[in-house]
Amino acid sequence: MGIYQVNSDRVVNSIKDAAKQLKNYGESKASRVIVLCDSRDFATMDFFFIPSIQEVMLGKAEYYAHRDGSLEEIKRYPGLLTNRMKYISAIAVLSVKTGKMLFLHNPNATVPLFETDLVKHFDNHQVFEKNGRTNTWQQV
Repeated sequence: MGIYQVNSDRVVNSIKDAAKQLKNYGESKASRVIVLCDSRDFATMDFFFIPSIQEVMLGKAEYYAHRDGSLEEIKRYPGLLTNRMKYISAIAVLSVKTGKMLFLHNPNATVPLFETDLVKHFDNHQVFEKNGRTNTWQQV
């Protein structure tokens, strides 16, 4: 049995292309958001789409499994938004099927999206929390 991924491997190029368009747009104190649209229905839905975007943003992590069953992040390879593209405040994913938009906030952004009025118009936000052992995306 394999994992069926429809478009997740195109995420990197989509983010790079969008970031190029936004790089010189607007003033440096303005937030910039990349919006990706997922127009697939449930039959072709990629359940790894959001985790793929999160990994592209902040990199792939390696974990150590302790004897007590807990996990500890021991290494993280840089993602597109780890040390560059800090002008991107967030990546939003619009699901045509549900009509909902999820904002994945860039913790390294020069202008965080939470400092803008845009956030009060949407209620689905995730932030990357660094808590030492297991750094994770959390709903806020």
